[in-house]
Amino acid sequence: MEFTELADHPLPRGVVTEWIPTVTATDRWYRDDRPLAYTHEEHCRHSLAKSATGSSDEIGAAWIGAVFEIHDRYDPEALRRALRAWTSRHETFRSTVTTDGVDADGGARLTRSTIPEDAVDVVPRSLGRRRSGSDVHKDVSDFFARTLSPFRWPHCVVATVEDIAPSSSTSDDDGTDRFLLVFGADHSVMDAYSMLLAVSELRRLYEFEIHARDPRLAAIGSHLDFSVVDRETGDCLTPD
Repeated sequence: MEFTELADHPLPRGVVTEWIPTVTATDRWYRDDRPLAYTHEEHCRHSLAKSATGSSDEIGAAWIGAVFEIHDRYDPEALRRALRAWTSRHETFRSTVTTDGVDADGGARLTRSTIPEDAVDVVPRSLGRRRSGSDVHKDVSDFFARTLSPFRWPHCVVATVEDIAPSSSTSDDDGTDRFLLVFGADHSVMDAYSMLLAVSELRRLYEFEIHARDPRLAAIGSHLDFSVVDRETGDCLTPD
């Protein structure tokens, strides 16, 4: 594993497809009264401050992501189901924040909305022909830059690169079924630790769709529920 900026990570030639979560019906959004965790609120307010001072063209440019290979055949429909299951599984991916008036401290009031897990789907958009590595890099970087924001849903998106050119260590036709998966998420819904867990989780979900192999994924809690505990704990703190 290598930790580096996407700008410094080479990507192979191939066909790029963008995978974008969507809702099956806009009326499925509901007002969610669970508060934001302290770090989530700070991220949102920092993004608003950057926008207000003109130091960022988009509200919120802080995102995190990973690039990894899936060593299996590329099946778009199986991948769509795997990504839909991944998005549905994590409630934080199905929630968003908007500004709504002014709060008691004179700052922007932050309001949460959430959608049920059965109201999520994922829509692919293929960019068509095989592209060079530099073009693939630009396509993926531009996709994340124009999509990811703490105030614009979805907050986590995926790009795949298939029909990958062989690496220098392989023959021109090594017979290997593989494709590249790149995901990006706004920092409001993912940190470095959850990013590392996501790589294994996505692989397992895809293997389930391709081979009906039990992904053996443990039940998970919701970061939105943690946010409630986070605020309640903070409210109990005294100066002493």
